[in-house]
Amino acid sequence: MILIFFNDPVKYAKSGNHQKYKDLVKEEWENFQCAIREATKQVFNAIIAENQEESTAEKQSDEIEEHVKEFIKRVKSSGA
Repeated sequence: MILIFFNDPVKYAKSGNHQKYKDLVKEEWENFQCAIREATKQVFNAIIAENQEESTAEKQSDEIEEHVKEFIKRVKSSGA
């Protein structure tokens, strides 16, 4: 019985004023999952920001193109 008691870290931790049992593998797994979630969020945010920048640049390019077309029409209509 004593052997089983000391071979079971959970029972040993519960047996008295011992430090609370920590499952190190479980704790490491949870830390890993947290790190992966954080990295995923950062990548997602970077992709969203890049898409917004591309969209803004595309809109600005379209606006510039429209202004150039209007300018060309005005120059042609003024007879210059």
